[in-house]
Amino acid sequence: MNSESSSEPEHLPRRAMPDAAIILTGGRSSRMGRHKPALPVAGIAMTDRVIGAVRDANPNAAVIIAGSAAGIAAVDAIVIGDAHAFAGPLAAVASALSSWQARSAPTGTPGDGTACPTPATLPDDATVCILAGDMPFLTGRVITDLTAHVTPKQPACAVDSAGRMQVLLSAWPLGLLRTQLAAIDDPRNAPMRLLFRGTSPRLVPIADALLRDIDTPEEYSSVQ
Repeated sequence: MNSESSSEPEHLPRRAMPDAAIILTGGRSSRMGRHKPALPVAGIAMTDRVIGAVRDANPNAAVIIAGSAAGIAAVDAIVIGDAHAFAGPLAAVASALSSWQARSAPTGTPGDGTACPTPATLPDDATVCILAGDMPFLTGRVITDLTAHVTPKQPACAVDSAGRMQVLLSAWPLGLLRTQLAAIDDPRNAPMRLLFRGTSPRLVPIADALLRDIDTPEEYSSVQ
């Protein structure tokens, strides 16, 4: 795995913007005691803040909510319930991609993704981000930094100041994401790192303050 500055990407992809984002809002939120992606930070639900960062990076990107849409104000997101509830983020990603691919013909009803790209209309080198829904300080610049490092054979993954991979903040070429998921027999309760098996992700340093997620009541109180 190679680490490099996000300001000097090499082998730029087709375009340094996300074509789609899968935002994970499942999980039990057991430490918080209530559904944390719906909790407001400065008056805006955490997941809506993540959606806003995606929209800043590309206003036309498809936004797929994998899990609960509770508390989300955005009306242009594609909401896909997790077929494997509480089976971990890898299972949620697999379920979301499969269900999104099945929605090749939007119905025109709210929340179905009309005007958003679908897998049927995207090439294999289209960029799909995988994002946690409880990262309220994420910005569009962080997302474009990630997508600028994606190549047809390499995903990009954020790393913190200690060099730890942030596997719930990554960007993938659509074709490679499909291939990696197809190679996993059963994603339920499997570690998210399994998705990266056999790849050489490009590691993109991101400031810790922008990576901050909210897991406990104490952490939530500190940002109010």
